[in-house]
This record gives sequence, structure tokens and C-alpha cells, in this order.
Amino acid sequence: MAYILGFIVADGNIQKNGNYVKIEVKPDDVAVLEFVRDEITPGYRLRQSRPSEIRWYPASAIMKADLFKLGVVPAKTGKEIIPPGLPKRYFWDFVRGLFDGDGTVEDCLISITSNSLMILDDLNNKTHIGRLAKDRMNWKWIVEDKDQLQEYYSKMYATG
Repeated sequence: MAYILGFIVADGNIQKNGNYVKIEVKPDDVAVLEFVRDEITPGYRLRQSRPSEIRWYPASAIMKADLFKLGVVPAKTGKEIIPPGLPKRYFWDFVRGLFDGDGTVEDCLISITSNSLMILDDLNNKTHIGRLAKDRMNWKWIVEDKDQLQEYYSKMYATG
């Protein structure tokens, strides 16, 4: 579930009015959305929201309240956080979900982009790898050192 929480922090939102939780992805990422659906709302039908997006949009007051307690708030852009009290054993699962939502692999580096300096600064402080950089209107957490990339990879995929 920490993976799913990380993915929701990256690519999801909760509605201010109503009890909707929403994630929209490009068709290339539908497998991740199917995984989220199958874990949380088995049988729920994914919908085409636009020609280039698939949507998971269940209504659940309980899910909305639980996400709110974990720091996922309406209009969260720029306010994303790593949930306080996230057990250490789930940290890298959360990061993996965050990466699958907002991460990029380039030639010799990986990065996670966010409007929230707070979440990336927290990520940087908790991992002791990478660096922060401003990217136009966003922030990036970048890992490009060979040894740090190996450490990142081993931690990302050692937990699950």
C-alpha cells in the first residue's frame, strides 16, 4: 500500500467537494492503474477520460479521509509530503510509487519532479543521496553519481 500511496501523492488527487479520489494516466501507464484498482477497488471499471488518458475515479468517504490523514489534501499541488510516521520499512515502497508517478530515467541519471520542494527536500534528507535543483516552475531531486545510482537501485528494488 505504501507504493500506491506514493503513486497517489505523485499522480492522484482528492476532490474538495464529494468523496472522489482520482488518478489519470496515459494509456502506456494503464498497468499501474490496473494494479491500484485491483488492490483497492477490484472490479471497478477504468474509464477513458480523454482520448489520451485513462481514469480511476472511485467515490469513498473512508478512502478520502484516510488519504487526508496521510497528507494527501485537495489541491495538493505544491503541498505534497512524505507522510509523517511512514514506517521505515515502507519508505522505499513509497518512493517507488512516487517515482512511477513523477520520475524520469535519462541517460545517466534518474529524477523525481515536483512542485513541492518540501517532499523532495525530505526525500533528499532521508536518502542522503542525490541533489535538488530548480527546473523552471518545479523542483527536481536528481541522482546522477554512479555509486548513488547503484545505491538507489538496490534500495528501490530490495524491498518488494
